[in-house]
Amino acid sequence: MSAATAAALAHNKYMQIGKKQRYIEVFQCSPEDINLVLTNPPLPPQFILQPRPLFPQRKANLSRPYGREQKTVQSLVPAIVPPFTPLYWPCLSPPASPCIYPLQSQPGLVLVTGLCPNITPQDILAYFQTNPEIAIESVQMLRWGTTQYSGEALVRFRSRMDAERALAEHVGAPLGTIPLNLSLIHT
Repeated sequence: MSAATAAALAHNKYMQIGKKQRYIEVFQCSPEDINLVLTNPPLPPQFILQPRPLFPQRKANLSRPYGREQKTVQSLVPAIVPPFTPLYWPCLSPPASPCIYPLQSQPGLVLVTGLCPNITPQDILAYFQTNPEIAIESVQMLRWGTTQYSGEALVRFRSRMDAERALAEHVGAPLGTIPLNLSLIHT
């Protein structure tokens, strides 16, 4: 049986899935089409906003005798229509994790900039080897997107005094042949 025949036999049929009956539509497509559908997300919906009048339109009241219309004070004051409902357009959030920003007061936070992309947290830990108070968990590499390192890292010390001492000891000291910039982050 060909793919076209199998698709035609299953198209517009009901299928029993568990205890529920589902309506199935089957369409034949090429492997390239399936790959395109599976790898590309659907386009966002296009919203068309209808313009609304600034003041509400009154309907003519023809049910009164002699065409007379009784006017009240409220009908003489124009009622302003509320502004357009805001349109929410789903946008992707920036690829930064909320944990890269200090949320609490962290007095001993040092920003290390000028790193090569292949530097690891172990290399930074070895750079601060004279400061035994930091551990591998204290080093956080900052990233652009999901995989690429930004060339920056945050190093968390126990206190501001320890961070200032590390800055004084390592000012201008290179990591290998790379000069690093160290700065204390005030939180």
